Amino acid sequence: MPQPVAFIALDGAGLERVIHRALGSKRYHVTFRGPGGHSWAAFGVANPANAVGRAAALLADLPPPAANSSRPRTTCAVVRLGGGTGLNSIPQEAWLDLDLRSEDPHALAQLDVTLRAALERAADDENRRRTAGTPALRLELQLVGDRPSGITPRAHPLVQAAVAVNHALGRDAELASASTDANVAIALGIPAIALGAGGKAGDAHLATEWYENVEGALGVVRALLVTATMAGVE
Repeated sequence: MPQPVAFIALDGAGLERVIHRALGSKRYHVTFRGPGGHSWAAFGVANPANAVGRAAALLADLPPPAANSSRPRTTCAVVRLGGGTGLNSIPQEAWLDLDLRSEDPHALAQLDVTLRAALERAADDENRRRTAGTPALRLELQLVGDRPSGITPRAHPLVQAAVAVNHALGRDAELASASTDANVAIALGIPAIALGAGGKAGDAHLATEWYENVEGALGVVRALLVTATMAGVE
């Protein structure tokens, strides 16, 4: 099978950004399990909901994200949490979902180690406080997403072609980093970028997210022009 020459992903709206740096991510579903019981009669058993709260607090206390020449921006966000079955019972399980991100694979791996240590500490702290002789909490960590990081150098012909097409269309070119379908191609050694598909948008990932089809077709035209340029079409 022939090796692909390049890969172009269309992701989101807009016409300015040329995403050539792949933002790596790991997503975890974390579950704490315990014996549960009546909120009064069984009080003192290890409480999974308490462990979720402890874990969230420990992760919230991690150093804030920063980016400079020696320390890439790296983030860890609690994005969902839940558990329990009623207002008068200690839950048998509680859970939280986590989203870890970094452009640098080594920084992401180190964050992964820090995360696991925080989760173990949350479980240990709750277990130490439980009534003697009652079962300990169990921690389960499930990897539900793993998107690799990487880069297509700004000097690569694919990136330069995208910049040139932007200028030809009278647009600025913003070289950027994001997590897109281009990540896997970059990780496989295939030159790849992601381009906005035109239009305007805002409030990403909120219930109020919106899109306005202003020059939406121009996003497709831009992608076609970059493809033609890479194919050597004059």
